[in-house]
Amino acid sequence: MRRWLAEDREGLRIHRRVTEAAGEWDQGGRKKEFLYRGARLASAREWAAGRQDRLNELERAFLAASNERE
Repeated sequence: MRRWLAEDREGLRIHRRVTEAAGEWDQGGRKKEFLYRGARLASAREWAAGRQDRLNELERAFLAASNERE
């Protein structure tokens, strides 16, 4: 149970960071400089796998653009 709660907390943190980053990307004119890459993208990609229903349209677009850039 503790492990599950810890994993869920980390998932919530990742999702919150994606939400914030997607908003900044959108407000910044969707410039590539705002996109995820490297370890941050890998972490978000791993979390989002199988959780697409938790992401809104902007978050999905942000991750897709980050994946395309990489």
